[in-house]
Amino acid sequence: MNRAVVPIAALVLLVSVSYFAMFRSYGFQLEDEGTLLFQLDRVSRGDRPYLDFATGYTPGFFRVGATLLEAARADVPTLRVFIALVNGATAAAMYVLIAPLSGPVLALAAPITWVALIPVFPGDFASFNIPYPAWFAALCYVAGALVMRGFVAHGGLARVFAGGVLAAVAFSFKINAGAFLLAACTFVVCMAACRGTGLDRAAAAAAVLFMATAIGLTFLSHPTVVDLSVHLVPVLAVAALSGVFLAGKLARADAPRITIALLVLALGFVLPTAAWVVPLLSELGPAGFAKTVLLLGSGAASVYHEGHPTPELYAVVLTLSAVVLGLLLAGRAHRRRVLQVMLAAAVVFGAVLVSGSALMPMGLLSSVGLQFENAIFWLAPISNLAGIGLLAATSARRDRRESAMLAVVVVFAVTMYLQLYPRTDFMHVVMAVPGTLCLATVVMGRLLADASSRDDTLWSSKASVELPMVAAVAIVCVLRVGPVLTRAGAACGDASGASARVALCVETGANDDVAAFRRTVAYLDKHASPGEEVLAFPALTGVLFGAGLASPVPHDYWFPGRPDAEEEQTMLAELRRVPPRFIVTLNSGWGFFIEAPAYFEATRRLVLDEYRLAARFERFDVLVRGDATSPAKVEGAAEVASGIEGITVRGVAERRQGMRRLLSGITPASARDLRLPADTALAVLALRAVRDAGDLRATGLAVQGYARSEDRVKQEAAGAMFLVTASTRAALHRWAGDLAPKDFRPYVEPWLGELRRLADSDEPRVREFARLALELHGPT
Repeated sequence: MNRAVVPIAALVLLVSVSYFAMFRSYGFQLEDEGTLLFQLDRVSRGDRPYLDFATGYTPGFFRVGATLLEAARADVPTLRVFIALVNGATAAAMYVLIAPLSGPVLALAAPITWVALIPVFPGDFASFNIPYPAWFAALCYVAGALVMRGFVAHGGLARVFAGGVLAAVAFSFKINAGAFLLAACTFVVCMAACRGTGLDRAAAAAAVLFMATAIGLTFLSHPTVVDLSVHLVPVLAVAALSGVFLAGKLARADAPRITIALLVLALGFVLPTAAWVVPLLSELGPAGFAKTVLLLGSGAASVYHEGHPTPELYAVVLTLSAVVLGLLLAGRAHRRRVLQVMLAAAVVFGAVLVSGSALMPMGLLSSVGLQFENAIFWLAPISNLAGIGLLAATSARRDRRESAMLAVVVVFAVTMYLQLYPRTDFMHVVMAVPGTLCLATVVMGRLLADASSRDDTLWSSKASVELPMVAAVAIVCVLRVGPVLTRAGAACGDASGASARVALCVETGANDDVAAFRRTVAYLDKHASPGEEVLAFPALTGVLFGAGLASPVPHDYWFPGRPDAEEEQTMLAELRRVPPRFIVTLNSGWGFFIEAPAYFEATRRLVLDEYRLAARFERFDVLVRGDATSPAKVEGAAEVASGIEGITVRGVAERRQGMRRLLSGITPASARDLRLPADTALAVLALRAVRDAGDLRATGLAVQGYARSEDRVKQEAAGAMFLVTASTRAALHRWAGDLAPKDFRPYVEPWLGELRRLADSDEPRVREFARLALELHGPT
């Protein structure tokens, strides 16, 4: 290893951890973070994954996570420091992995970009604080790539065994991550081990075929053309290279035989895995283990599936520009003038496009960032395919050492990106893209090196452009994280604890939800006994974690389809047998669980029969079992807003809070008088506030928006109508049972004429909204 790599890697680690740790007291993601913390606390109290509570993650995560939680004494900011160390180590390992291929300067681009990509949601939370198993699995993945890079460079079965162990560790945190890591190690072994006998050739072919087939089968539950193109095509290309074209051709002279190496790899994977698989197999049985642990036949992929987002125009331009630039750098025939003209044309076109159609209501940086997030869904698979092409071209020149090191990066990038499936959202991209960022950096380094070696290049050497390029990447990343750093620093300067366990701080303009969460925790802490079982729906066990309470059911995450109807009936039987005294649930703000109230109607009927509203803290409801003996404690927004100004701000959380405050004190007369701003950008922001609040009392703003002539405003109005429709249906099924159609009538009444016309609209989102509003209004 180059001596310059170690201190730079240490600097990457230090800077990354420092950045992550700055947010250790910032925000709280109730559904995911709250559920994971509660489940780690379950394990600390002796509960067992799969047997005592339902989960999609494997026991290694819970054992390590529970140990860290205990070491942190259940203090969430302290636990977040541990997670910061894990993510910082991943960033440093990314740098070490590609520095020999791309050079010590350019290699900085990959970890810098990855760290900056991890989302921070101002007013809400920082996603790198959530103890996702994927963070631990990502570190295992990059460490596995480093180990296998050592194998192709220096040989040694010990490294192959270590690769198997790392795959087993990843498997114990997250099933698909471990399986794909094992496949990656298998592909590399088949390229870089000796294929001396017919047995070796047969073993390599069988191993590659098995891994490629197993990966292909994961897409059968919910196959789409885009998913198959993005994931399966690169995997099949890698399988073809490792099983046919490069099989054994990257081996050192002293490399072990493929058969032996595969056996050692399997041993490294099986031994640690058997330690937890064998006990679970005896408890669950083979069929139960396959469905519960491996999720085979569980339908999880279909339940959680989300397809690739529709490409935005600006993202398409960015993607095509990157492809064109790569082709120009790779081409032998281009000249300085051609490249200059192409770049100038791209700049002019982009400027005209932005000036003519870009609205950017949330500001330049936020808008550009969102377009890049959209573009990465297409840039990432293109980078993987470019890496495969580069590997094929490099291996054709018979440079064994360079080809072998590149092969490791290609294989690990392609297989790691598979983790994006089945839920293709930006958060899952971030968890799946470290390998691809490394590969993209290596590809760019190779293109720059090739271009600088030609007479018609724009620069005298590769080094002359590396530093400016890394500086440009760093500047872009600082522009992305700078605003949230400033806000988080200001917010956490006056942190307020939600409980002894969960310390929260967010900006003053977005802290109503934090305050409501804090009051809900305090209420349960006061009225429930320590360790008492309280039912949380649909994903509110974070409240139970904050109050030190337990749950009477195994499911902490009630997403439609998981648990399914049969599992719901099993839990209902237990709730009837030993009913909990309290239930904590939502009355609005369902988010990801917007379809859950209607899906779990059977449980709702039981709750309506036996429980009453005891306390309401904005969107949080506490229900108590028994007859009503006193009025419920109901607390609305801390401050009631009287105008529309609070819903036309750029911050998402502040805008959502402003809308809730506005609606908390609104009357039918004041709702009728609300007017959408004439300014297009402000109208878009107001309609996004309507969307996020999901309240039918804002019918007038939505109707006004769809009546506007600007296409952008009309589309925002249609999007707002879609979520208001879904939110209203959820609210009508809320467990407090205190919302009736008549409650909406005075807010719908002034817009009946427009709604009747919209009820026949060709736009489904608009049509469904209008018909629901008319249905709830009732006959005139």
